[in-house]
Amino acid sequence: MKGKNKDYLPLFLHFEDPLIVYILDNQVISCSPYGGYGSYPAIVYNYLLKLTNNEVTNKVIPKEFQDFFNNKEPLSFEKQQFNTCFIGSNGQWPVHCLTTSLTIQDTSLPVLLHDFVLVGVPLEPRIELTAHNAFFSFANICTNALCELFNHYKRKHFVQVLNEELITQEIHNLKSMNGRYTTQYKNQILDMQLFTLNYLNFLKEKILISKSSISEILRFSGTRLLAYLSNEPIVSSYLKGVVKRFVERDNLTDKELILFYTLLKAVHNDQYKQNFQSDIGKVIKEIFEANEKLFLNVEERIYKKFPI
Repeated sequence: MKGKNKDYLPLFLHFEDPLIVYILDNQVISCSPYGGYGSYPAIVYNYLLKLTNNEVTNKVIPKEFQDFFNNKEPLSFEKQQFNTCFIGSNGQWPVHCLTTSLTIQDTSLPVLLHDFVLVGVPLEPRIELTAHNAFFSFANICTNALCELFNHYKRKHFVQVLNEELITQEIHNLKSMNGRYTTQYKNQILDMQLFTLNYLNFLKEKILISKSSISEILRFSGTRLLAYLSNEPIVSSYLKGVVKRFVERDNLTDKELILFYTLLKAVHNDQYKQNFQSDIGKVIKEIFEANEKLFLNVEERIYKKFPI
């Protein structure tokens, strides 16, 4: 996963209480406080399916996911059961809905994201990605959106590790609400949640094995999922390094400040719900309590309101 340089962020999206960050082709569209959560990123899941089914891009998709997506159908938007935003929400409580179109072209950067629209207003960026970077970006965005639900499952069942059986049973138990939870809808929700479970396991087993690989996951929108995995030893160690660099302001660029600030806020949010019981939880709690002025100064430097 490589960009033009360490400070270039082609696609960085974070949408979770208490912060929204949208960066497109290295342009900060917004970095601002927010309270609430998004919803199922069905478009992003469908883009993953499209990458896997296209001969130009499918060669770099990990075999585990080529097998997973085999014979899968795109998620349906009938009756607007799924959110149609790339990120954000256009449901009952619309929040900063960002839409885009995807075109696959036979070039060295085959994945083109274009025609971005933010709450009805067209945006200029056009983003070209390698198939490899596109896969991880889309997988990270999709997984970020489901981490809070997975934490809910863990608390509900008093478990530390989720499995396919538990998730399948949760979906099976969904009760119909005004015809929303049809069998088709349940099956599609299950597909998305099982992809997320498999992707998290894939990251733990094959990707998050070095601090450089964690940095790349972070650069490609992996903030929320890294917070979800913050108790993993390699991730915890990486986070302690981030804390040190953040507090010492170790020659950080504005983009690095945004990355680290967003990651630390996501981890603090996640660890707060665990009462800061873990080793990294205690570190995060202490850093926020001891450096309130620093965080305010960083916010003053990086915050940018939405243009509309």
